[in-house]
Amino acid sequence: MALTLTMALVGAGEINLETIAQAQPDLIVTAIYPTDRAGTLDSTQPYYGFKDLEQQEKLAAIAPIVAIKVGGMGIEVIESNTKLALALGADQAKVDADADGIYLVKPEDEPETQLHKSLGLKYTELNPDGDYYWDIYSWENAGKVKSGDVILLSNEGFQQADLLKQATFADDPALVAGQVHERRVTPLGYSSQAKSLDHIAGILSSSKDV
Repeated sequence: MALTLTMALVGAGEINLETIAQAQPDLIVTAIYPTDRAGTLDSTQPYYGFKDLEQQEKLAAIAPIVAIKVGGMGIEVIESNTKLALALGADQAKVDADADGIYLVKPEDEPETQLHKSLGLKYTELNPDGDYYWDIYSWENAGKVKSGDVILLSNEGFQQADLLKQATFADDPALVAGQVHERRVTPLGYSSQAKSLDHIAGILSSSKDV
């Protein structure tokens, strides 16, 4: 049976039940966040975006609800999203292709990195005029990306241990030197960005040229 997937951006808690019911979704997808680093889930609280358990129950009467656990290792969240996509009929070959490689952010296309670049931070830019936002390299071409002294990784993708398993990238100098850090996505405000830059400055001051 083909599923109808409807995506909408709604304010947290501000969900119009009539609108959702009129859309006749086959499935409602949301997230659940652990209450601590151990991954504890609190079943007495509603899923992310729902006002309360009463609203959640009303939504569950419209369509089944799937909640993705968002916490712990980023790769596990990706695997959960992938498992759901495959269960909903996604093509395995396309899923494999999307997950197969390195997504290198284009600093000019992402507001936070554009700001940092304008203030003098140097990012790896190999193909600045290519596709919007990301420069994508398959693992076969991962050698082209091995040019930075520090690696900032999104917590939603492969982490240091995962990269060390990739034969074409395991000898990256920054990776070998252990100069791998989480890339923190910070709100675009004066205070928050000042703290973000201080954090990055600390990383750079403790790193060496490789």
